[in-house]
Amino acid sequence: MSIEIKFDSPEEQKAPEKKKSKNYNVSLDIRRTIDGKIIIRDHTEIDIVLMPDKMKVLLFPKEMSSQVGYDTQLACLKFLNKKGLIKFETIRSGNIFNSLEAEIPQPQQPDKVDPIQLTIFAISIFVEEDRENFAFAKKIRDEFEKRLVDPPEEESTELGEVPHGPRKGSMNVVQPPYFRLYENKEG
Repeated sequence: MSIEIKFDSPEEQKAPEKKKSKNYNVSLDIRRTIDGKIIIRDHTEIDIVLMPDKMKVLLFPKEMSSQVGYDTQLACLKFLNKKGLIKFETIRSGNIFNSLEAEIPQPQQPDKVDPIQLTIFAISIFVEEDRENFAFAKKIRDEFEKRLVDPPEEESTELGEVPHGPRKGSMNVVQPPYFRLYENKEG
């Protein structure tokens, strides 16, 4: 396997061509708090808080004790790590119950890259990908419930209407308390 590396000549380094930057529009349910934190509430299982002043990302589940919430938090942090937007060794439990947090690294070129905007963009990609998974899981749950409530003809029994008797069960409740409460009498 060969690797090809291209180096720019000194003339090309002095006069670099202007690269066209691409603009992406992202639609998320984002709120900014009074102290400048950014809350992203689009995900069905977790809320994501970006703290630009501390350069941290904090994730916590919407329902407090759920394994799905923890798994989703971890999946989001792994996704951000793959994109190089968090320091993986800084993942730890946050100061809120069931929360996880990680540090966002400082960029090498702070004048060219805004790490908070990149993190928001990456989170929007994660939310869209995960939304498809949760929609599919919800569809399966709804289909399962529909089959239980209204089964198809080939999966149902042919008992028809079961008539109600005047007395059901094998135990006859007799009124006098403390003795002979349950007698097995017919009639």
